[in-house]
Amino acid sequence: MEGSEARNDARTESVAAPVARAAGVLVPRLIAFDESGTIVDRPYSLWERVHGETLGLFAPEPDSCPTTWQAVGRQLALLHK
Repeated sequence: MEGSEARNDARTESVAAPVARAAGVLVPRLIAFDESGTIVDRPYSLWERVHGETLGLFAPEPDSCPTTWQAVGRQLALLHK
């Protein structure tokens, strides 16, 4: 994605992800974010690498894996606490 929408998304992620992590939500740690354009001509982020499963591939049917969906619900509850 290019343009102002991509820049806005990058900025939003750089603020929202650390706040979510501080609330206990399992998100990767933001290592660095720069939107100055001094190194590359667009905003960039460096994130901690974490293992995860693509939810749509892991549990294609919501009823097939209630434990996964309960875990997702717990994460959402932490975020909206």
